[in-house]
Amino acid sequence: MRTLVLFVVLVACQAAILSIGALALRTSSTNGVGFFDLVLLLVTGVQLPLLYFMLQRGARRLVAAVLAVCFALVVNVSFVATSAPAAAVTDNSSVFTFARTSAFASPNLDMVQNYTPTAASTTCATGAGWKCTFSSDQFSNGQQLSAGTGQADLYLQESTSTPAFKSETHQGWVNGTSCSQSVPTGSVAGDFMIYTVAFTDGGSFTVTPTTAGWTQIRRTDNGTTIGVVSYWKAYQAGDPATFNVTFSAQTRCLGIISTYSGVDPTTPIDVENGQTTANSTTHATPSVTTTGANRLLVTTHVVHAVATWTPPAGMTERVDFSNNGSGQAVESVELSDVLQPVAGATGAKTATATVADIGIAQIATLRPASSCGVTATLKHVFAPVYRAAASGVVNNGTTLTINKPSGVSQNDVLVASIAGSVAPITPSGWTLLDARTNGAVLYTYRRVAGASEAATYSWTLSSTGYAVGGITAYYNVDTTAPVEAHNSAATSSGTSHATPSLTTTQSDEILVASFATPANDTWTPPAGMTERVDAVTSTTFVALEVSDTASSAYGTVGPFTATSSPTAATGVTTLLALRPIATTVGSGASTTLTAPFGPALVSISFSGSAETFGAGDRLQLDVVAGGDCNASLSYDGASEPSKLTVATVVVPEGVSGLALLAPALPLVWRWRKRR
Repeated sequence: MRTLVLFVVLVACQAAILSIGALALRTSSTNGVGFFDLVLLLVTGVQLPLLYFMLQRGARRLVAAVLAVCFALVVNVSFVATSAPAAAVTDNSSVFTFARTSAFASPNLDMVQNYTPTAASTTCATGAGWKCTFSSDQFSNGQQLSAGTGQADLYLQESTSTPAFKSETHQGWVNGTSCSQSVPTGSVAGDFMIYTVAFTDGGSFTVTPTTAGWTQIRRTDNGTTIGVVSYWKAYQAGDPATFNVTFSAQTRCLGIISTYSGVDPTTPIDVENGQTTANSTTHATPSVTTTGANRLLVTTHVVHAVATWTPPAGMTERVDFSNNGSGQAVESVELSDVLQPVAGATGAKTATATVADIGIAQIATLRPASSCGVTATLKHVFAPVYRAAASGVVNNGTTLTINKPSGVSQNDVLVASIAGSVAPITPSGWTLLDARTNGAVLYTYRRVAGASEAATYSWTLSSTGYAVGGITAYYNVDTTAPVEAHNSAATSSGTSHATPSLTTTQSDEILVASFATPANDTWTPPAGMTERVDAVTSTTFVALEVSDTASSAYGTVGPFTATSSPTAATGVTTLLALRPIATTVGSGASTTLTAPFGPALVSISFSGSAETFGAGDRLQLDVVAGGDCNASLSYDGASEPSKLTVATVVVPEGVSGLALLAPALPLVWRWRKRR
């Protein structure tokens, strides 16, 4: 019995030495350690300990075996700690310093652990409405971020703003009681909006904004023929994509929402006025006197006719459009602006219409902002992961059935690619993304898995035919808006079939490509992609390929080209991008800058939640300047090292955990001496 126990212990010690050595070799090799260094580690950390206890005899062999394990432990851990510092030291820093490189998640800028800038600083943005995004390197599976206070140390500068036009949207409505307008693309918190509504029938009814927060600038009615009313509002995060006004009676209207940067969000209107104009082609605003420098003059001209406009001299025209009415229900509107750098009278601003009639002219001057808000938000970006795939075929039938991919869990995102000789009918629970025909049909769908998914999914064909389909499943994908972008293309006859390109706006997305040809082919997936489905029908042939890849960078992605063999045929391709989950770590925080300021250090503190990272996850810090800013952020400089500091980053590396056994060495040695 004693011999058996001794044998088991010796075998366990031998296995421990081999396991420690294998783990150290794997860690070192994946961190770029050279071949000869690995051989040295193998000899000193594995072979010598084994040789030491194998040469002992009797009772001494047990003690020697334990000592050999401790010796192997010390050698291997010491080697890893010095040769692979990225795993043992670098990743556990809680300070992420901003760098001007974009190696981690291009075009995001890098925030690097254990980095000290030595050169002159640079700026990532200047002006209003900008966002600077910094990304960390990818974390290892199991790394953790402790809960606690985080802090963004930012070197910021704020100068006196100059109001400037950004963008506009406009639309006309006929015989209705509302005049909705969409918010211009690219609007950010702090942008200043003017909502201008021109209408027929003049002062015979009321006009009411349907959303709170709009302040009336002026309403002017030219009798009961035409009228103009304008409102202002500072755009805020969370505002709706569309605003509206309602009328107490039916009318025709022309609406404009124009946005401006660098405008004081509290008291934006310096001076304003308006007046009716007589029947003519020329229509002039009143003159107003500004009370300070750098006022943006905004004018609105309306004529009771279908006409086009020549803006006032020296002003830039932003909008010029008409409705399509006739008789009394006609009007044309023009919006222009110009910066007046010094205080004083603006003079009348006269615009000229191509058709003479009565009109209205208004003028408002916008006051520059003297302060603005800068916000810092930390996010945990999860790396989307492929889970499994399944495929199915129907030959000369009406129903295509595909098994649920193995291991699918609630909130997984499923992508289905269905190719065939006839079109499929969209089943319940699936969202059609794309459909295209070119010899074969290719339909692409997406679905978010629920708590209880059926074992199979079925597509009914529009008529008896042949179809092949594949379903790929992914997790860590945003379930609210899983697909950021998608597109499809028809390819000419050949064996190479390319997807279109896409424009993405977020790092760490999964790109899924599908290819179909009406041929008895097999596929070679695109370079850099992993094949998930390669299937074909029989008799009436349709071949399907589905591949995917993870993309840390964003911007223009694709095209991706798959190769079919052996037949040259026309084809259909699709490409889609799956958006990763990105959760806010704790709560975002902001600071207010009052011009003139800096460049100087501003520390923004926020509460951080505990986070556990999967392989490929990263931290992302968004620094956003409001639309009322004229700010800049300096970073990556010896004197301006902007950085993020978070609570403790815990690195549970497999090798470093073995170091907990190191204190056993002196105890074992003392036990041996007693023996």
